[in-house]
Amino acid sequence: MRRILGVCVVSLLVACGGGSGGGDAGDVPANPDVPTVTDDGVPDVPTPTDEGGQDTPIPPDEGATDPGNQDIPIVPDEGPDSETPPPVTVEPPDGAVGVSVLAPIVVTLERDVTSAANDATTSLAWARGFNETVWYGLAVDGALSIQGKTVTFTPNAPLAAGTTYRFFLSGVTTAGGPVPNVVVTFRTWDDPIAYQVSWETATEIRQHAIYDYDDGDLVGLRLFDEPGLDGIWRNDDDVQDSRSAYSGLEQGHWTRHVSYNGPGTDAQWGTDDDVLRYHQLRTFDENGQNTGYDSYSGLGSDGVPFSGDEPYGFRQQKTFDGRGQLIRSFQPTAPGPDTTWFTGDDTAPSYAVHEYDDAGRRTRTLSMMRGTDNLFFTDDDVIGGYTEYTLLPDGRLDRYVDVGNPGPDATWFTQDDTDRWPTVYTYDDAKLLATEAWYDNTDVMGGYTEYDHDSEGRMTAQRRYDAGPDGTFGTGDDFVQVQWIYVLP
Repeated sequence: MRRILGVCVVSLLVACGGGSGGGDAGDVPANPDVPTVTDDGVPDVPTPTDEGGQDTPIPPDEGATDPGNQDIPIVPDEGPDSETPPPVTVEPPDGAVGVSVLAPIVVTLERDVTSAANDATTSLAWARGFNETVWYGLAVDGALSIQGKTVTFTPNAPLAAGTTYRFFLSGVTTAGGPVPNVVVTFRTWDDPIAYQVSWETATEIRQHAIYDYDDGDLVGLRLFDEPGLDGIWRNDDDVQDSRSAYSGLEQGHWTRHVSYNGPGTDAQWGTDDDVLRYHQLRTFDENGQNTGYDSYSGLGSDGVPFSGDEPYGFRQQKTFDGRGQLIRSFQPTAPGPDTTWFTGDDTAPSYAVHEYDDAGRRTRTLSMMRGTDNLFFTDDDVIGGYTEYTLLPDGRLDRYVDVGNPGPDATWFTQDDTDRWPTVYTYDDAKLLATEAWYDNTDVMGGYTEYDHDSEGRMTAQRRYDAGPDGTFGTGDDFVQVQWIYVLP
């Protein structure tokens, strides 16, 4: 541990993510469980992302084990995993949901604290289970301070949205003696989208989508591509183009998504004869990690929906390490000559390998291609490109760069690597994501997105811009191409 002027700087485990990681720079950064809609009117889920929220942590202290998430190195928990006794109050309390990503953790005792901050042991551990993927570090530094009866932990960077945390505190003493260990679990706020609007020009809407929820869980998405007879968008006579239904919820995460692109013979949307376009299934392991994703195209030979003979559009397999970090993802479209999925002869252009440093921060994502044996997952597989990540001192994502060519020396990861496509992030005064801008390999901007948050750190809006008639970003004719508005409590 580092100690600075009597304030103990400690390491906190968090679940977090950041940016697009080489994906569509316009995707919703804070909640990949909620699909966006692409410009062609299709919910943006056939190519699922691997990442989670936008806020990013930094390394933990090494050498011990977190009791709530084995294999994650932080300070040890030497006490029982039980609820905090009545003489101690904690904000947020045990079991709280919708907690602000900006709020400190405040423990209030019955008597003044007599021990020093440096004597305390504390951790804020990512509680695996239906959270977003940890990929920008397993811990974030923060400051533990004591004033009178109050012990406060303040993270250096915002927590991740839609994520469950487990807070532990021990080694605190008051005039009445040692304080029992404090253990609470809470979940930060989720950020569901209310609606999305896409524009053709600065004044002409192209389409809009409405997201439907049941007790906070996404259950449907309706896409409209014409304003109706009154010529006015976003009212009851808009012409619906398609819809999606989400079901099989596991702790708020859908396991089944069905897309329809026609109302059927009854000409009524939302009935049993809607025309099936595709459906998708997600599977989660015992830790709540999304390990499988299957997409099926249309109907099978029997013409009956969901009968089991529908053809695959693609499948995705994700592999995680013991710390809950994604280490490999593979998305083939066919099983290959051996007729077995997820083997080396599957039909796919490549697979992704994710590398991390000792602190659990993702350093690179490699795009791996077949070698001379024409098989995946063998020793002669070759790199086809990579993404490198750069973090700010407090662990938030500064930028990532997609690299497509090893340069004249034909060696990857050297100074002459070329075909570099950067995506750069900025943050507001509260350290929340403010802008995301992406550039081509000549450093010409290809687009940018702005993000708005309220005083509690909840995302309220997201706007992706078009370059306007002059084709150049950053000039006066830029206009909002796509806007997302979020649901607030």
